[in-house]
Amino acid sequence: MNKPKILILDEPVAGVDVQSSEIFYSILRELNEKEKITIIWSSHDMDAVNKLVNKVACLNRTLFFHGASNEFFEDEDLVKQYSEASMQQHMHFHEAH
Repeated sequence: MNKPKILILDEPVAGVDVQSSEIFYSILRELNEKEKITIIWSSHDMDAVNKLVNKVACLNRTLFFHGASNEFFEDEDLVKQYSEASMQQHMHFHEAH
């Protein structure tokens, strides 16, 4: 069986209830820790990102930040700026569709 080195996910728990999301994230944590799989995932859930990741890349047509997650979340202005830009983009996308 193949052993992947990288797992890429796009909003993997969008529309999923909280309990199922927590189970899913615990599986990801286990894959990362025990199998040493790098996990790259996109998310607008800042709470999950804050709890689960060790590196962050914030993108919204440009790279806002790339580095350690604790550095990102320690900068309140950066978190606010990214969260607002992300929400505006999200709303614009849904208005267009």
